[in-house]
Amino acid sequence: MLRTWNLISRRRLCCNPFYSIRKARQTAVSITEMRNCLRKCLPIFAKISWSKPILLSLSALVLYIPTFAQTTTNFREVPKPADSLVDSIGVNTHMTYGTTAYGNVTAVKQMLSTLRVRHVRDGGKYYPIDSNYNDYEFGAYGAIASLGIGFDLILDYNGGGVPRPMTPDVMSALQTLAAKNGVTVESYEGPNEPDMGDNPNWVTDTRSFMQSVHSSAKTNPSTSATQFGPPPRSGSLGPS
Repeated sequence: MLRTWNLISRRRLCCNPFYSIRKARQTAVSITEMRNCLRKCLPIFAKISWSKPILLSLSALVLYIPTFAQTTTNFREVPKPADSLVDSIGVNTHMTYGTTAYGNVTAVKQMLSTLRVRHVRDGGKYYPIDSNYNDYEFGAYGAIASLGIGFDLILDYNGGGVPRPMTPDVMSALQTLAAKNGVTVESYEGPNEPDMGDNPNWVTDTRSFMQSVHSSAKTNPSTSATQFGPPPRSGSLGPS
């Protein structure tokens, strides 16, 4: 018995089914090599009267290895840098809510710096008759943009945030304000939750507005390549 186990011990790496499977996973060894390795174990276990279950298991494994080796080769994952995940993360801000904690722009800026996010989402309001508000809005955005953070701006005609329909002049004005304050507009998106109001025609109105956004953007060289997202809904029932 001791002699038999010594033989097994010398070939334990090959005769250990768990090692064999692990080896197939980690090293793309050839099918022939794996088969030959396991075949060496069969005569050893055949000499042990109580090892029939082990013998049958190894015999089955010899047949199983080709399929397993071919399959696991396709399961290999290509590692990606952890830093690449950061670009999939962003946070909502409300930098024009001056009577809330957002009024402390320095504190907000510090928290975003600590988070190390690269993207934020906020409103893209523009009032043609209120240049002071426009400057205040994009001035606050500029403070955040100084961290290297890009913006996704919401174009919301509800409440008069932007004119409806959108015009090339307004798109140009938004881009001018952004450039003046060092703000990188990575994307624009449609009105936020247009289905939440009392407007029964929100679908038609929103579609018409987004068409005007698209046509206005494409006529302006500074926005012709900018990404545009659809209006986010509240999740209530109704057509989208």
